Amino acid sequence: PRYAAASSQSRLTSPASSLARSLATSSSATAARLRGAAPGGKALARAGKHREAMDAAEAAGFSAEVARASASDLLALSDTARFAGRPARAKEALLAMRRRFGARGSSAFLLGKISADQLRSPGEAATWFEIYLQEEPGGPLAEQALGRVLEIRKRDAGAARLVAERYLARYPNGAYAALARSLAVPR
Repeated sequence: PRYAAASSQSRLTSPASSLARSLATSSSATAARLRGAAPGGKALARAGKHREAMDAAEAAGFSAEVARASASDLLALSDTARFAGRPARAKEALLAMRRRFGARGSSAFLLGKISADQLRSPGEAATWFEIYLQEEPGGPLAEQALGRVLEIRKRDAGAARLVAERYLARYPNGAYAALARSLAVPR
């Protein structure tokens, strides 16, 4: 597994625990967890057949699985659910990871992505991205999180201006700098 039981909280809260690593290993971790869930579950997850792997997890009792899963298993279940297009299940696993294991940082970022990209809930997404920024202000996803907040807030001139100023103060040449400059100017 990606996280040893004794160090699950420190690895989950470390800036080094990047989203890229979790995405790269999600299929194999999910496969390991689903080994006994249903025939072929391991092979399905390993093959990137996330919908079928989720069907196997549902057949085994997804919520019961979440209740007994380790932190790394919860992350793997969340990744598989996201990739399978089941954002509510992904959110369930991430919230359990935060509640039971004190996971911070990247779990908040993932909850923001799920809220913005899959659940189409911009207010909730902005809240999760801001939580990520509070939990890991210098984290590897901080610029992207603040940029996502900027995109969400751009329709509200006052809020957008404040976020744009924050963004430009930290990332004057960042990926969202042009947008931030356009929103930082009073209209």
